[in-house]
Amino acid sequence: MVPQHWQDYSAHVQRFARRTALAATAFLVLLLAGSRLSSGYWTAFDESMVRFFRVTDDPATPIGSRFVTIAVRDITALGGVVPLVLLVACVAIYLLLRGHRRTAAGVVLTSLAGVAFSEGLKALIGRARPEIVPHLVEEVSGSFPSGHAMMSAVIYMTLGSMLARLEPDRRVRHFLLGISLALPALIGISRIYLGVHWPTDVIGGWILGALWVLMAAHVLDRVVAKQG
Repeated sequence: MVPQHWQDYSAHVQRFARRTALAATAFLVLLLAGSRLSSGYWTAFDESMVRFFRVTDDPATPIGSRFVTIAVRDITALGGVVPLVLLVACVAIYLLLRGHRRTAAGVVLTSLAGVAFSEGLKALIGRARPEIVPHLVEEVSGSFPSGHAMMSAVIYMTLGSMLARLEPDRRVRHFLLGISLALPALIGISRIYLGVHWPTDVIGGWILGALWVLMAAHVLDRVVAKQG
């Protein structure tokens, strides 16, 4: 039997998906249609935001102290492949130990599929990374979408949503959802600060990640219904 709080939360997620998916998709299409994000308004927006995080007279120097730069690098690492893989693995093992085999499989599969989709889109679009400021970390793949922004959204929001579904206390659910939104936001901003992504790369990654999570939420609903 599926718990009532799960059913209520699932209905809320579905309503949210219907209201936001169309708007989010339209905005993403707008981004992609803007001459591949390389001219006009989006160029001015991208360049101004990248330069915003650098000292005006020295674009090689980020704003803030050395401690800030180190902290931003630590934050961006939270969206890296190794931390995300370890996190998904730990959650999957926890779910297996708790007897939620279908849910564990759903989390792993949606995460792996999200990675494949992100990398495939990068290769397809082939957007160059910013060159107007020196990069503070080394990157070699394409720029759009930001893999860190998209995959942190996919992983953290999927796990946050899943854990919130298992939690009957509303305050705890709100806390879990808040953390799952805050981490991708900080990670995405860190990519702009480090000069390795345009803001539109990050925005695109967030949107794609959010849409992926909405799809994953629907899949997990079905998985848990069968499991219950």
